[in-house]
Amino acid sequence: MLRPAPALSAPDRVAAGVTLLIVDDSLENLRFLAQTLTEQHYEVRCARSGAMALMAVKTTQPDLILLDIRMPEMDGYEVCQQLKADPSTEAIPIIFLSALDEAIDKVRAFAVGAADYLTKPFQVEELLARVTNQLTIRHLQQQMTVKNQQLQQEICDRSQVEANLQHMTARLATLIEHLQVGVSLEN
Repeated sequence: MLRPAPALSAPDRVAAGVTLLIVDDSLENLRFLAQTLTEQHYEVRCARSGAMALMAVKTTQPDLILLDIRMPEMDGYEVCQQLKADPSTEAIPIIFLSALDEAIDKVRAFAVGAADYLTKPFQVEELLARVTNQLTIRHLQQQMTVKNQQLQQEICDRSQVEANLQHMTARLATLIEHLQVGVSLEN
């Protein structure tokens, strides 16, 4: 049984190399978020547009993305859709950050693949709690994937052992049968 992953302490986040990508066209928002998260010992990268975010993710995949919805050229919904359509980036959790607080906006965010949604202006404590929560979920999913791969390997190994055992049993049965025939002929 898997145990819940403990929340990483600040030094553990640095040691673990937990990287966050913040995507927002507002320089003020980027600075505030970067400073807040850097103070919590996260490694932070920033992008000011959706296109820059997609390039940044291809260079080095972050552990989590904080993504603004309203951006020129390519909005957050489109960025999220592209990331979720790519098998190499689909597992990266995305938290939308937006001033849009209508239910329809939130529903659309989840429909395109968001893991969470935080309405601006937000409380720092809530932001940190949501980031920690999504990172914990991702860590547990990664652990589960590794365990599933190990179980699949074990199943393959056991199947091979079973096949070998059946083959040896059949050979022994044949040998015993031949020995019985040989004993019968001598009598």
